[in-house]
Order: sequence, then C-alpha cells, then structure tokens
Amino acid sequence: WGHLEQTPGFAFGGPETSTTISEHFAARNEAWIADTLRLVEQDGGQVLSFSHFCPRIELILEKRHSFDQHIARVSGSTALEEQ
Repeated sequence: WGHLEQTPGFAFGGPETSTTISEHFAARNEAWIADTLRLVEQDGGQVLSFSHFCPRIELILEKRHSFDQHIARVSGSTALEEQ
C-alpha cells in the first residue's frame, strides 16, 4: 500500500479495516468532479459515471458466484457513495 501504510490509523483486513484507502481514491476524484460539473454547467448535458471500486456493496455478487472470493471484503466506500 506504499505511503498509505504510514498514515495514522491505517489498517487493512478484517473488521479493523480503516477508511484510509477509500478516502485516498475518493480524494483523487475531486478534481475530475469539479471539472465535470464546470463543463455540465457551461455546455449542459448529462453525466453517467461508474466506479471500478464498486462503492455500493449491494452491487457485489454473492461470494459463491464471484471469481474473486475476497472482493466483498474490500468493496463499499462511504466516501465514493457520497460523491
């Protein structure tokens, strides 16, 4: 996890997993969101967005139907849901 592991409170795996990782990636979205909102205001139109991070846990396949048996452990992000 590189420099994220040095962040105070960082934890990954199990119930102790911190929000550090999701907050890091959500923060990287902020500039794109601002630019998109500016363009929509300027030119009109609609925006369709999606995330490879799967912020909504209810969109994840059941573990038994998933190729990656651990995806549910790292999916779900309040920060991305709010965006």
